[in-house]
Amino acid sequence: MDRLAGTATHHYGLVDSRYYEPLSRRPITPEYRDALHRLLPEDWALRHGDIWLHALRPPDTARREAETPAQGFKIHVSSSPAHALRLLDLVVPVCVDHGVAFKTAADPVLLGVLNSKLQERGRSGKFMTVYPPDEQVFTELIEALYRRTVDEAVEGPYILSDRRYRDSRVLFYRYGGFRPPRRLNVDGTQSFPLTSPTGTHVADERLPYFQLPHWVRDPFASPSGTAPGDAPADGPDTNGQEGDGPEADGTEGAGTVLHGRYRVEGALAFSNAGGVYHGTDTLTSAPVVVKEARRLTNSWTSEDRTWDAVDVLCHEYDMVCHLRGLDFVPRPVDLFREWEHTFLVEERVEGIALHDFWARDDTILAPYIRRQGRLDRFVPRFREVAERLITMVEEVHARGVLLGDLSPNNILIDPVTLRMRFIDFECAVREDDEAAMLEYGGRLGTPGFVHPERPSRDRLLPHDDWYAVGMILYGCVLPVTALFGLNPAAEERFLDEFVALGVPARVKALVTHLTAGSVDAAKAVLATWDEDGTDTGGAFGAGLRPTAGGAPPERAPDGLVPEVHRTLDGLVDGLLRTADDRRSDRLWPSDPMVFATHPLGVAHGACGPALLLDAVTREPLPEEITSWMLRRPVGTDTCPPGLYLGLAGIAWTFHDLGLTDRAEELMAALYASPLLYEEPGVFLGAAGWGTAALRLHAATGAQVHLDHAVRAGEHLLTTAQHDGATSYWRCGLDDSVHHGHGYGASGIALFLLHLHHATGDDRYRSCAVRALEFDLAHATVGELGMQWPRIRGGTVVYPYWIHGSAGVGSTLVRFHHVLGGERYGDLARRVADDTYVKYTYTPGLFEGLSGIGEFMLDMHCFTGEERYRRRALDIAETLLWFAVESEDGTAFPGRSLTRVSHDYATGSAGVGLFLSRLVRPRARAFVDLDATAPS
Repeated sequence: MDRLAGTATHHYGLVDSRYYEPLSRRPITPEYRDALHRLLPEDWALRHGDIWLHALRPPDTARREAETPAQGFKIHVSSSPAHALRLLDLVVPVCVDHGVAFKTAADPVLLGVLNSKLQERGRSGKFMTVYPPDEQVFTELIEALYRRTVDEAVEGPYILSDRRYRDSRVLFYRYGGFRPPRRLNVDGTQSFPLTSPTGTHVADERLPYFQLPHWVRDPFASPSGTAPGDAPADGPDTNGQEGDGPEADGTEGAGTVLHGRYRVEGALAFSNAGGVYHGTDTLTSAPVVVKEARRLTNSWTSEDRTWDAVDVLCHEYDMVCHLRGLDFVPRPVDLFREWEHTFLVEERVEGIALHDFWARDDTILAPYIRRQGRLDRFVPRFREVAERLITMVEEVHARGVLLGDLSPNNILIDPVTLRMRFIDFECAVREDDEAAMLEYGGRLGTPGFVHPERPSRDRLLPHDDWYAVGMILYGCVLPVTALFGLNPAAEERFLDEFVALGVPARVKALVTHLTAGSVDAAKAVLATWDEDGTDTGGAFGAGLRPTAGGAPPERAPDGLVPEVHRTLDGLVDGLLRTADDRRSDRLWPSDPMVFATHPLGVAHGACGPALLLDAVTREPLPEEITSWMLRRPVGTDTCPPGLYLGLAGIAWTFHDLGLTDRAEELMAALYASPLLYEEPGVFLGAAGWGTAALRLHAATGAQVHLDHAVRAGEHLLTTAQHDGATSYWRCGLDDSVHHGHGYGASGIALFLLHLHHATGDDRYRSCAVRALEFDLAHATVGELGMQWPRIRGGTVVYPYWIHGSAGVGSTLVRFHHVLGGERYGDLARRVADDTYVKYTYTPGLFEGLSGIGEFMLDMHCFTGEERYRRRALDIAETLLWFAVESEDGTAFPGRSLTRVSHDYATGSAGVGLFLSRLVRPRARAFVDLDATAPS
């Protein structure tokens, strides 16, 4: 899910500047459609679906469907931007003559996406897909296409998931689904498996290398398994398959030697344009970094010439050669071509990404700004980094180079000496570079570090680099710069608020001068900074000094309440304005995952915003919203059973909205789901839908719900694994043992505690205690206090609710409330003290500040201690800084901060329900079972 979410965040951000939208919502340009209308006979149909234009054979649909197999060999045609129309002229008549259907990328922009650097490697390069009905037609057709194209000046990128046909530069093939069965996964996504001869389903994986199902033989392969189009033995792959460089199969690739000299020892990063590897120069024994570029990927056309990743890599080599001698630029070693790939070799420099440096326990500032000593350690390091970074950029500019893409991810720092190195010169340019490279350098950049005026210009200016330096330094204080494109007013607001919290005013002055391009003024700020790193005169800005223990400032506890109410009213206005009941894929703008899961689901669908409307207005939902929700088809074939992505959460929501009959129907469907026992945890599995069953039982008294909750409990008792006196469960989705509320033992423990309370069965209580003890035994205690990794053995710890300390703490305080005893209460208070922060990267509920705020409300609710409500108010104050105001009302940004999202997991609904509970106490949604829970 995380991988899918990351890819979706990019692709679904290409259509609209405010909301995530699928690429299919973008109006296509006419070039390919017009060409196909010209080339196809009148009785063929042309349909636009998703990002494709589908060319369908004449109208006997029943016969056509009967002839189209569920799976088989596909032919893929790749193309550079310049050759696409010519390839349509060459390929379409041959397909028509053979009566074979096909699809093409819908327009040149979408072809660019398919060939882009960020496209998934196993799905890239496929300009056209042709669907032969059987193997004989496949072999005849691909040979006919080969004869038609082989002598033409056309080419495209290598398709990593496929095998090349003979020596063609555009024809590839793989075995895959045509009309495969649709299978619902427990996380709400759909998969389309292949069917083996025995009837079993096998995943149809788009891997970045060619692989056939075990029962399929390549009709062109020799007895050894090779085919005429295979890469030479000395090609870039280690297992005889064509692929993306030394590690096409995703393994470490140890022992691969490039250019007879550079031994690849592992991967640092992969992209569709090529990998980045670490290794050793066997000639000198020096450690090196090897950057790879694949032809015709990341391509564009300028002045009738196609430019691509190879041009960019060669240009980067020129840049590092030009900057040779600067001690913060890696030394260039080599540039060479091997097989069809180009490689740049440069000195490997040590360090960690600057972004990671400021996220370390001993350096992170914003969340823990009130903790004693935080600012004292931060300010001298900040000043040193600022001075060095400005000097580095000045020296690059003195060589006539502009960096273009400068961000914390492109800078390595030694955490002890603070020495920094630039490591990415892909977008760097000189004034006399060719126009295409000036264009490339000017149009790319990292969100949050690109000057607002830059997209309207055709080239870079020195001011662009200085703006990026200012934003890098801003991000040292708090990494919120990605929000400023969506909400420009937030740039000044956040920094002003942190100056009031104690950040030296000179930090703001330095950032402001740099983003304005006033480098001399910025250097003057540094020159007059006291040796101890504080402001001249020793003042910590205009606000409070740090306090021991991270306590919030003394203030009237309810002073923020009117602003919270205004924000809630704005959220309601925003939801009413942006609801679109004409669409079927979503009702409100949401996280990209709404397009991969059910549009009603609690996490990303309509249920979360609907609950917010209900909580704030305390009136029936508008008829058009209720009608839309009731019209959505919901069944075991379209919706998994889980709480946050499936039937359980939808049923719970419908019940709380007063749609009780529909809620009962959904629970009945849930109990019949074939996926009931696929997962153990709250988020996706038995503990989650079991909690929903208990909620319906508590509300209705219906025995059927308690019976099914007991079945969930019995399943968890049976499947629990044991480690001494503790119990845990393995997540089926990733085969890992998780900690925390969403996927781990703490969430399961809370369900079992609820089940014990409902049934009186001490077996559930005993297992609940063992499960909670498992998470407690795996806590990490460090400088930031008691926290948890996401999975057993993980090294990164989290303060969040869905995974992390806020979720564990919410379980602890409920155990204390139900079971008594001081230990749980003391641990809950300890975790609350360690989890309380002033800031996190995102405002959201699942993995952001609102989830921590909900934990503070839990502590206030169950202990009655006012300090936790003050902390919740303090967190709410920070949340309001994230709010985005527009003609569409008030909203909050989602997971990347670059788009508005109204969903429960990452955006407005989750934030709003926390704010609503803050000013109008009540039981916590999807955690507490009834209104009798303390509030």
